[in-house]
Amino acid sequence: MFGRPDEGKWVAAMDKEVIKMIGMGTWEIVNTSTIPEGCSVINTCFSFKVKCDNEVNTTECRARANADVRQ
Repeated sequence: MFGRPDEGKWVAAMDKEVIKMIGMGTWEIVNTSTIPEGCSVINTCFSFKVKCDNEVNTTECRARANADVRQ
């Protein structure tokens, strides 16, 4: 993703998703050194989607946070 000409749109889409998740109380950013013994953190990854109009022009870049099950 780094160095793409549309990188700013993707960063903005990820920021929008993170702010939404924190605002809803779904996410909490934690320092891993403060996690109690026996507890675990669910890692996340992003999936991306480009929305286009009828003429195949990009209208919106969307990012969605997902649980990362590749652990």
